[in-house]
Amino acid sequence: MLYMPPTHRWALWDVWLFAEAGTFYLFSLNWKPDGVRHDSFRLATSTDLVHWEDQGVILHKDPDLDSIGTGHTWKVNDTYVLNYTANKDSLQTIRFATSDDLVHWTRLGIDYESRPDERWYQVGHGGAATDHPRWDAIYLLPSEDGNGYIGYLTATANYGPLARRGVAGCVRSPDGLKFTAVPPVMEPGLTSQIEVGAVAKIGSHWYMAASLPQNILGERRAWQDNGIGTQYLVAERQTGPFHLPAGNNRLLSAPERWSYFGRFFEHEGTVLCCHHSIAALDARGAVMTEDGVMLAPLKEVREIKPGQIALFYWQGNDALHGERLPLSQKELRPAFRGEINTCTWEFDEDQISCEAHGTGGVTRCELGEQQAATGIVVDVRITLEGDDGAAGIFLGFSDSAGFALMVRADGTVEIGCVNHAPWGWGISSQDRQSNCVAPGMAHQIKVLARASFVEIYCDGRLGQVVSMPQRFRSVGLIAEDCQAVFHDLTLRHMTLDPIMASDHAEA
Repeated sequence: MLYMPPTHRWALWDVWLFAEAGTFYLFSLNWKPDGVRHDSFRLATSTDLVHWEDQGVILHKDPDLDSIGTGHTWKVNDTYVLNYTANKDSLQTIRFATSDDLVHWTRLGIDYESRPDERWYQVGHGGAATDHPRWDAIYLLPSEDGNGYIGYLTATANYGPLARRGVAGCVRSPDGLKFTAVPPVMEPGLTSQIEVGAVAKIGSHWYMAASLPQNILGERRAWQDNGIGTQYLVAERQTGPFHLPAGNNRLLSAPERWSYFGRFFEHEGTVLCCHHSIAALDARGAVMTEDGVMLAPLKEVREIKPGQIALFYWQGNDALHGERLPLSQKELRPAFRGEINTCTWEFDEDQISCEAHGTGGVTRCELGEQQAATGIVVDVRITLEGDDGAAGIFLGFSDSAGFALMVRADGTVEIGCVNHAPWGWGISSQDRQSNCVAPGMAHQIKVLARASFVEIYCDGRLGQVVSMPQRFRSVGLIAEDCQAVFHDLTLRHMTLDPIMASDHAEA
């Protein structure tokens, strides 16, 4: 939502951040639509983590490789170092490059290549648990014991239940340049494949952002709610062992792969989460909109109790707040009342009320194409009366269809497509999150929406990151089976350039 490369629609994939001398560096795995899927790394720079300037491709894959995979960047004395996964014939190793300016990179020789150790990890294909063993993407930290560096990576164990050998592998280095494989920092038996994004100490524990690329049969109960997306593991020590926390371990839930591969980045004493947002995909995996993939707004990671973390709105994203758009009864008008059940809307100076008992209704105002492509920020406080009702924000695709982001009095956040039929408004629910908002009759809602991407925060906590099946062209309110009062509704432009459909056609 914040940044996408300017020339190729599907150019950005996994992302990570690095900071130096007041400048932030966004590295991303590059995907050229008419070439190798992952063939290079791209760089963008920023001074506020919100507005980005593209710097182009900085590292291409080695000629002998099929493709490259995600990396991480760190500094050793005056030298910058990054790692990248070398993919060849369905096997993975990890290679390194160095730089003195973060833009121009020189590959280190094969002598520096990191490989799995067969004492703990699967090496090669023959007679093994999988034809695609992982040794992918070192995330590096200084060792807490002062003994060099410790790195975490996606790996495949050579022991444990045959179908569940995906582990968080581990490497150690005395100098940040040469690495030795050591035993995994978790036990196998949890999943067939776990993609390690980052590790950070937050509050009282160490936390690992770990993503699942798909729901494998037999694994779904081990990972609460929607398995695809970014979850987290927890440990009492930097060296592990990492394990599933009690309760829900979801950070980014993506039933249709709207968001993926959350990673951590520490800034001014706060741990942030960065990830990419993916345009809606159809059943074949093809992109349904022209919006491709973007860097999502950063989220703050907080420990909500010992051993548990969650994502929250990061105040630095207030840099997105631009010109306020006027809203009045004239602009925000009721849309299509059902022929069987009706609801009523009342507009006062500082609040809007809706009576929607036994039915639901929508009120909305039209936006220009450029306003939607630039993005909007919606803030409103919602008071509900009725235990089963819901209310929230409506983003319209047309006069009779759109997308709803609603909160219930029990704290459930629900999203889904809505449409109008002769008997009233209907919703096709796509996801419900039951544990991200404390129950209560009043909730503060913030929505960030741009083109087909949207995020909802409830009382400051992330409810969902969503890729809608279409771009929105109107914004409004929605209520279902309740009396809802919307207080202090504000609508602002985002301080970003518009994403027009022609900007990201394939090259």
